[in-house]
Amino acid sequence: MKRIEYIVEGMNCQACSSAVSKKISSFESVKDYSVNLFSGEVELEIEDNFDEKAFIVAINSLGFTIQRKKDSNLHMKKDRFFKGYELVILIIFGVLLMYVSLV
Repeated sequence: MKRIEYIVEGMNCQACSSAVSKKISSFESVKDYSVNLFSGEVELEIEDNFDEKAFIVAINSLGFTIQRKKDSNLHMKKDRFFKGYELVILIIFGVLLMYVSLV
């Protein structure tokens, strides 16, 4: 058995992640899986007879876009978190806003 990680673009609610989970559970060659709604990551523990093409087609048929995690940065916006400089700017403006609201 081996582990594969995917990025699913378009999962925005609990119903979306439940639909993905239900579809994953229908594959007999998937022994264990984890679906993270917030990061969009799906981790699979699969057997050797896993049909990756059929899996990708099945998830895409739900209306999502799925790619392997190592390939995801090429075609998808994986990073949903703030970069360092954006976070500093947000903190500065937040502190200024709090100061102005107290005056």
